[in-house]
Formats: sequence, structure tokens, C-alpha cells
Amino acid sequence: MGDAKRTRFRTFGTWLLVIGPGLSVMLADSDVGSIITTAQSGALWRYTLVLTQVLLIPFLYFIQEITVRLGIITHKGHAELVRLHFGNGWAYLSSSTLFLAALGALITEYVGVASIDELFGISRWMSVPFAMVFLVVLVVSGSYRHVERVAILVGVFELLFIPAALLSHPNWGALGQSMTSQPLLNTAIAFFSP
Repeated sequence: MGDAKRTRFRTFGTWLLVIGPGLSVMLADSDVGSIITTAQSGALWRYTLVLTQVLLIPFLYFIQEITVRLGIITHKGHAELVRLHFGNGWAYLSSSTLFLAALGALITEYVGVASIDELFGISRWMSVPFAMVFLVVLVVSGSYRHVERVAILVGVFELLFIPAALLSHPNWGALGQSMTSQPLLNTAIAFFSP
């Protein structure tokens, strides 16, 4: 390998090391529950909520940025910072709600694994235990860097959403019109009822 190629490879590797943790966090937002909810809202409201999604991007970015900076500067995690500044009760409340949210997300992931595998004729009694064992072995046997690489590798498949969206032949005129007329006071959107 030539010097120029080696330098480019190192630069790309460094770039992946820098964005890897953030990319893993972003991939966590596209779990089965999120995808099903997004598909449902898209079927009901078409392009109406696209502008809302675009407007959320900077807020999500800044929240993740602040979280990273707090961790780097204080060398403390979320629960420890809450405990130090607000007391044990709020730390337990915050940690327990995070635990319940993670548990709910994990359950939806296993439901998704079972549903997809049953589409291909694989029993849920085989696929769900296999997925559970795979996750446990991955977390217990690997370093953070190993788990991160597997997550990014799996997340690369999410790039398939882009051609899938384009192959659905979106109506660009309706998309543009939805950007200018937002139903901000429509309470039905909050409850996903037509």
C-alpha cells in the first residue's frame, strides 16, 4: 500500500473513531418501535410531519452534544450528575425511567425479530432466544470498540432506507406544500387518530 493510500486510510479510520459513538447513539433511535410508529404516522398523515422531523434534528444534536461535553468535563455519568445536583431520589427516579425505557425498547426489538423471522418461516421460539444469546455474548465478550463496530456494521443496512424512500416515488409537490402548511393546532396528530 502506497503512502498516500495509507494516509487516507488512517484519516478515514480516525474519522470513524471520532463519529463512531455518536453514530451508534443515532442508530439506537431507529429501533423497531420507532420504525413502526414512523410508518404509521406516515400512512395517516403523509408528508405533514416531515418539517417537524427536520426541525427536531438540531435539538437532538445539541442534546447529544451537551451530554457528551458533560461526560468529558465532569468524568461522571448521567445518574451520578443527577445524584450530585438533585439528590438520591431524583437519581433513582431518572435511572428507573431510563431502565424502563430501555426495557421497553428491548422488548420491541425482540417482537421485531420474531415478526421478521416468522415472515421467513422461522419460529419465534428459535429466533428470539438466538437474538438474546447473540446480544449477551456480544456485550459480555467484547470491548466497547468491538460492540461499536458491530453496531455500525448493522447500522450500515439502514442506508437501504434511502433507495427505499426514492423507490416509493414520493410526490415532491405534496412534500413542498406540506412544508408551508403545518397543522400546529390539530390535536388528532398527537393521538394518531384520523
